[in-house]
Amino acid sequence: MFSKEQDGVESAPPRCAEVTTSPYHPPVKRSLAIAGHKTSISLEPLFWDMLRAAATQEGVAIAGLVARIDAERIRADTAPGLAGAIRIWLVTRQARTRTGGGIAPTEANEKGGEVAPAGRAEAEPGDQ
Repeated sequence: MFSKEQDGVESAPPRCAEVTTSPYHPPVKRSLAIAGHKTSISLEPLFWDMLRAAATQEGVAIAGLVARIDAERIRADTAPGLAGAIRIWLVTRQARTRTGGGIAPTEANEKGGEVAPAGRAEAEPGDQ
């Protein structure tokens, strides 16, 4: 049922619903090994594409890049889940690329690249 891709990630064959150009798609679960331990990660196809592109640009397998992201997240004061850490890492990487290598620092990420936790959201007029 699962096929092992060249980058060390096992994935189920695409279902009709997964073959779409819309960024609004439910997460797709894939299995990979991090430090010899198998784990499953659920990400939206857009993030899988971004992760694959980042790994290619950095010359590493997806599993190797995920292992690096995992090590970074474990060192964080308040470690997010792995899928959330991957999404944060990818968005931060994209922001750095678009701004020429830097994003506006916050008090939290000046200490080590961490993204500051969001404060409590205030409701905007008209939000329900």
